[in-house]
Amino acid sequence: MPLTQCIEWGANDGLTYGLLGYAYASTDQHVSAESAYRQASLLQPKTLDWKLGLCRCFFKQQKYPDVVTLCDELMKQDPGKPDYQLLQANAYLGMKQPMRAAEIYEILDVIGKAPLPTLHVLGDIYINEGLLEQAADVYLRAMDKDPQPDLNKQVRNVEVLVSRNANLPAMQLLKRISEKAKDASDDLRKRMLKLEARLAATRNDAGEEHVKILEAIIRLDPLDGDALILLGQAFATRDMERAIFYFERAAGIERFEAEAKLRHGQLLVKNRKYQEALPLLKRVQELKPREEIQKYMEQVERASKRNG
Repeated sequence: MPLTQCIEWGANDGLTYGLLGYAYASTDQHVSAESAYRQASLLQPKTLDWKLGLCRCFFKQQKYPDVVTLCDELMKQDPGKPDYQLLQANAYLGMKQPMRAAEIYEILDVIGKAPLPTLHVLGDIYINEGLLEQAADVYLRAMDKDPQPDLNKQVRNVEVLVSRNANLPAMQLLKRISEKAKDASDDLRKRMLKLEARLAATRNDAGEEHVKILEAIIRLDPLDGDALILLGQAFATRDMERAIFYFERAAGIERFEAEAKLRHGQLLVKNRKYQEALPLLKRVQELKPREEIQKYMEQVERASKRNG
């Protein structure tokens, strides 16, 4: 017998309304579910499942302040259940208050009740808030708690940290990933090696180490334009011919031609070879027109005329 008919025929009790709320919610009829759960909570105020169902209906309707308020009530009545805190944290995210959500995730982690996905969300919150060291610490905690961590996701976290110049936290996270990446794919190994190369370049004693890492990347993938350009830059101050060799190899890969020829041209300019640099810079401007490249090329043309 349908639940709606049960109510019509006098089955006017909290359980029936609660089940009706569940039925409506399972078919995304959240307004009707809210009404049923409200009635169930009135008839059975001690049954917290109906209030939790109501809370979830609020969330689905983006009534986030109502979620926060009702979760506070639920936590007072049943303080040991993390579901209420997680739902409240999600409501704070919906209200664009990520640091309030972060506080909840941190508390749950301290008491050992934070699901692994929430740690990744917490790390992402810290990234977005510019708290990069805290983000790296959370990602490390997630690694330690996960017997089979998603290494691709963690490498992406390192890439984000490197892009924001958080080099020391990035090094620490990359080291931990390396310890767990015994059977990593060639693609993942290449990404990790490239990150090692970029991080090595930030250390004063990283010259030879930098080159060895980049050469390892090239052995894995001879058509890695990024690594070829980085190798060219690594040799730019000590072996011009070798640097040009790598720039020219990279320029032979269509996607990297503009960047490689720009680096090649800049190297020639630094060595006062203005006439040789100009065709390269003109080609760069043809491929990717930019105002700053145009101004740079005009400066090189003037320098070329002054130097005959």
